[in-house]
Amino acid sequence: MAADVEVKFEEKTTVDKSPKDVYKVLADFSKVKKMVPQLQSFKKTGENRYHWKFKPTGAMGIEIAAEYETDFELEEGKRVAWRSVPGKGNTDVEGEFCLKKKGKGTQITLKVRTVAHLPIPRFAKKMARPYVEKAISKVMGGYLENLKKEIEKA
Repeated sequence: MAADVEVKFEEKTTVDKSPKDVYKVLADFSKVKKMVPQLQSFKKTGENRYHWKFKPTGAMGIEIAAEYETDFELEEGKRVAWRSVPGKGNTDVEGEFCLKKKGKGTQITLKVRTVAHLPIPRFAKKMARPYVEKAISKVMGGYLENLKKEIEKA
């Protein structure tokens, strides 16, 4: 009894900092938990590998408590990407922050693809999708907004 719900998220923002300055904030993983308040824990488990555990959230009898490990790929001044490690958690995720010089600043594009493995009957998948989309959009949109604030402080 499980259903997989896939959600894609993409959003852009621009900051008045260079791609190099933006990259420095993105590559400082000690700030991730601060920028994603829904995280219960974020721990280093290897070189460029981190374990993410989110606080449970729910509605309509559906609870999501996403947990996964990711490997990060870093391209200085250009990109920070991550992909979940197979078999490590209840959610598969891949995403990236792409940095592009724009005028005197930097355009940041956040793209994320998430597959939540929910402990619900398959027939409930259609009802769960809007809730999962909203929850993931809230987390990722908040992450991007908080990242922007952190970059502007730097």
